[in-house]
Amino acid sequence: MHAKISGIPLLVAAVVLTTALMGCGRSQIDVAEDDFVSGCSQGGAPASICSCVFDSVVDTYGKERVLSLASSGWGRVPPDFGRVVAHASIGCRASS
Repeated sequence: MHAKISGIPLLVAAVVLTTALMGCGRSQIDVAEDDFVSGCSQGGAPASICSCVFDSVVDTYGKERVLSLASSGWGRVPPDFGRVVAHASIGCRASS
C-alpha cells in the first residue's frame, strides 16, 4: 500500500527542501564575508579592499572566531580589532 502525499503536506515538504538546498551552496564563512564586505563598502571602501581585509581578519582570528563575531553582528569585537582592520587595510591598499 502506497501513501499518497498531496496538498499542504507536499507544499510544506517542497518549501523545506528548496530552502535547505538553497543554503547548501554557500558556506557560513562566505555569508560572513558578504556581511563584512557590505558593511565595509558602506563606509566607502572598495569591495576588493574590504574582501582583502576580511581575509586578514580570518588569518588573524581564525574561522571559528570570525564566525562568532559575525553571528553577533560584528558588534562585539576584540579590543585590538580596529588595529587589525586598519593594519590590514593599509596592506591591502598597498598590494592593490
